[in-house]
Amino acid sequence: MLVWYWKEDEQILNFGEHIVPEILNYFDVPYKKYSERDRTDNSMMLIVGSELNDQRLSEWQNEGIAKFYVWGMGYAHGVIIQDTTNIDFLMVRGKLTKNLYNAKCDIIADAGFCLPEILPLKREPSERIIFAPHHSNRFDIEEKMKLLNATDFFDVMFERGLFKEKLQYLIDSKFVFTNSLHIAIACLCYDVPFCVSILPYSTFNFPLKWYDIFETNIQYCSNIEDGMRWHSDFITRFKKPDAKEIIKTFPKHLFL
Repeated sequence: MLVWYWKEDEQILNFGEHIVPEILNYFDVPYKKYSERDRTDNSMMLIVGSELNDQRLSEWQNEGIAKFYVWGMGYAHGVIIQDTTNIDFLMVRGKLTKNLYNAKCDIIADAGFCLPEILPLKREPSERIIFAPHHSNRFDIEEKMKLLNATDFFDVMFERGLFKEKLQYLIDSKFVFTNSLHIAIACLCYDVPFCVSILPYSTFNFPLKWYDIFETNIQYCSNIEDGMRWHSDFITRFKKPDAKEIIKTFPKHLFL
């Protein structure tokens, strides 16, 4: 089975993409990265990302991929796929994706929500107030940290092999300011107070991927007091996907 994820051939990955090899290693399944494909490979699993659009699908099909299995990926940009006959939707990221593609799956969740099962870490809260921006917003860091009164910067781009260590550091924080979806998901998984913060000259990458999961427009906060209030209200309304139920749906048989 082929598996595609962003920057799959690079040593430094984005936080969300680190989740893909963590999941595959947890299930101990044999797989090949998309870049390692040969002429005999014609099926592929899509786990993390927002690439469920016609452009991406056409690119993959032109490279000989005839069958796609979606377990966690979602739609967020580009032309909507019209013909989905060669896609099995096993689990999609959110209701937006499910409705767009009329996906017949029993569970809806981003694959990142299974983290507490594959990495059952214990949170030990510190006094750190972390700023963890989306990879495209990693500039003017010192200025932004001053605006937020953050004590630490968390770089979402880091080397392979460090995910568990970095995740522990993140979840031990007192509070997290972020505009990275998978940082927010990790905070939700381990009950870490967080808020979404979009500072001057920063962008909110693919807002539809947030709407896909949370089904509402996200309020931005720029100080810890407002962020704490938002978080306290938000967690009473958001139903976190059950990590144990997500794990049960993983299609291990397709890799064997």
